[in-house]
Amino acid sequence: MNAVAAQSYDWRTLYGGIEAQGNVPCASATTIDATTAIFRAMYLDLSEVQTTLHNSGFDPVLLTLIADVVNVPAGISWQLQQTVLWIQARRIQSDEPFTVTLDYQNDHGARFVLFCDELAGSVQGQAVVASQQTIALPVIDAPPPSGGVLIKYVEGSGPVQSPLDRAHGVAALSAPDYFQQAMRTEFLFASLLYDTHPDLALRQLTWLKNWSGYNVELLGVLLRSSSLLTLLTAQLNAESDGTVFVPYLSRQIYTELAQAFVAEAEQYEADYQALSTQTVVTDNFIQLAKTLLANKTYETQYTTQLLAQAKSNFDNASAAVAAAQQRLTAAQDTAEETQIDFEEIGVPEWRREQILKAIIDLSTAVITFGVGIGAMFVGDPAAGAAAAGSAIEGAEAVEAAAEAGSQVANLAKGLKDCMDQLKKIAEALKKVYDLSKEIVDAVENFHDAEEYAAKLRDMDLDTGGADLTATYQWRIYQQNTDAMLADPVQKGIRYARELELAVDAVAIHGQELAAAQVAAVAAGQQYAAVSLQKQLAEQEQQQLQQYVDSLVRGEAPLAALMQQLYLRYLDTKSSLFTALQGYRASYFYWALAPSVVRPRILDNVGELDAGLANLTSITMDSATALEHFSPPPQILADKRFTIDNTNAPAVLAQFKKSGTARFEVPLDTDEFAGFGRVRLTRVRVWVENVTPRNGTSVNLQISTQGNYLDRYRGKTYQFTSKPLDLDFEYRISPKKNGPPDWTFDDGTYGYVEVDGALDHEVSYAYFEPTPFAGWDIMLNPSAIDVTNATSITMQFSGSIIHDA
Repeated sequence: MNAVAAQSYDWRTLYGGIEAQGNVPCASATTIDATTAIFRAMYLDLSEVQTTLHNSGFDPVLLTLIADVVNVPAGISWQLQQTVLWIQARRIQSDEPFTVTLDYQNDHGARFVLFCDELAGSVQGQAVVASQQTIALPVIDAPPPSGGVLIKYVEGSGPVQSPLDRAHGVAALSAPDYFQQAMRTEFLFASLLYDTHPDLALRQLTWLKNWSGYNVELLGVLLRSSSLLTLLTAQLNAESDGTVFVPYLSRQIYTELAQAFVAEAEQYEADYQALSTQTVVTDNFIQLAKTLLANKTYETQYTTQLLAQAKSNFDNASAAVAAAQQRLTAAQDTAEETQIDFEEIGVPEWRREQILKAIIDLSTAVITFGVGIGAMFVGDPAAGAAAAGSAIEGAEAVEAAAEAGSQVANLAKGLKDCMDQLKKIAEALKKVYDLSKEIVDAVENFHDAEEYAAKLRDMDLDTGGADLTATYQWRIYQQNTDAMLADPVQKGIRYARELELAVDAVAIHGQELAAAQVAAVAAGQQYAAVSLQKQLAEQEQQQLQQYVDSLVRGEAPLAALMQQLYLRYLDTKSSLFTALQGYRASYFYWALAPSVVRPRILDNVGELDAGLANLTSITMDSATALEHFSPPPQILADKRFTIDNTNAPAVLAQFKKSGTARFEVPLDTDEFAGFGRVRLTRVRVWVENVTPRNGTSVNLQISTQGNYLDRYRGKTYQFTSKPLDLDFEYRISPKKNGPPDWTFDDGTYGYVEVDGALDHEVSYAYFEPTPFAGWDIMLNPSAIDVTNATSITMQFSGSIIHDA
């Protein structure tokens, strides 16, 4: 963490407002007796802590402060004599240097322990060892790399300031109640803040992940915070035009099941709010607590279906990643093979053209980097990183050898910087994607989730602010490689053009894979969150029953019970919130603009239900979307994209051999020039010169890999969703039998028997694919003779907007 956080707040006001608005229970507590004092809160002011201690009349030996933020006003210092000051905070801020004085004149018992992730200001310990001798210890002006710092007296050495790791900041076997309550409170606030203050929630969740992985009692907090942290990291570190995952939304979930669930959720909310107003346990309190335990919203058909939908969305996103990995691997293999041919045959030709050696060295570095960066995503990440690193060093060497300020030096520096950024992005994305996979594995193996705790806790998620989708950086890299190879291409150097196309393909598919992985992280963590809510509720039911059975009339309610019941209340709202967020992502795909319905987790159930009602009616947002487009969408009746020996000979050759054609419809294809926001409702595929071996029908499977592009008003959009899978079948007739659907070059006619129309259930959820995707066209060569095929034509219908 940085010494000073990127953004500060009026912490007292912010947290006070969230506590009041969210009705957060037991957000703070103070206990003081003759031996110990514990202050727990989201925000603690050290001057107020001193005043409270003084007024208590006690002088405890151990003072523990655990908070999100500890504020040290100007003029505040601390004196320790035979006492221990323990500060455990996410952030410490001081108006001026905060001095802690440890008096060792009469004994050596004083200690100062400090843990923090953020430090705005500085802290300095000083040790008094004699009346005229004070030792100033090193100034702490940045968060301790190990997590904490300990100042104590070591016999034979004197006062020592040493690093302290977080494992020494928690109890070895069972975390004390105040620590568990602090962690749960932090998670509650992070959950309430993540949609309105995501940067702050990210830092809170990081702190939670660092601290909640040491005790089994906090396993749920660790899994929840790690999941939300990973989701936020992916969302915050992706360009605004980065990939959006478009979920498959079930009509049933958004209608009958949702309405039935809302009634139960509203009842839980009313009962919890009634319970939260009571400060003393009464018969009514106990009855309300029992009613809340009996209201198992996590067992409803709605939440069960929501979990199934979330799992399906994750599977779809994972399938899109796998497809993108296959395409990148193929592009990488082609680039490697072409690079060998170019270096063995093309480069000697190029050298004979008296080209500067530096330019050739730069070209080699750029190409080597393209192959290496691909391997960082698929294949061998370590070897890929090494290759990419050596390419960057090669560019650095050219820059160093060239005359300062020369064209070669400037070109080398630009290439080096671009490649360095891409390598860092690849490394950052690997961190996020790996952590996401670990969390999903832990959730799907929940009974063994303890085995994942240490790994999750220790995984570093600092991305350095990198744009994980790398949209801009990949584009720059592609432009640079094209520029570097422009000369040999122009001179007709053998394999130069092939290499240019091959490295371009690596760049295109590398960015596509990065975008698909970011989308898969989001889908995975949404699935993990829904699954965790259900599994943790089942696991904690017995513990909550024990809490209720142990309630004593006339005493204050148990903080652990109130926090757990509140967390269930949040989970209940989250089940509606998740559905709303899924709708908003799907709507964004449809409208290329945010939905007017903007839910917040702080909203009550009634407000979330109102939003859900608006969404299920669809009419309000549908009208808004159409008004947003100017001009409005028009009917797309017949746009075509053809694969033949002229534009894709390799694709056609493979199709004639195997019956499978894999290709892409690029965003800049001439067929859609001047148009944007293209949506398909029907896809047909016609193949010239194929012959059914039996009968007259040709059956084809039409599918996408789940990654889509689109454009509107000069902006490019990326989406990941469920791969499209359609059947299309037509009959070939030598004679006209009514108006044909297609006329083949040989004079025969095509009549549709099974149309490639989109499923109505999918289009309900605002998902209609774009043509700009990777397509697979497959037929069975044992049933159809494809050896004489001359072209494959895709025929698109749907809607389109003039966008010149």
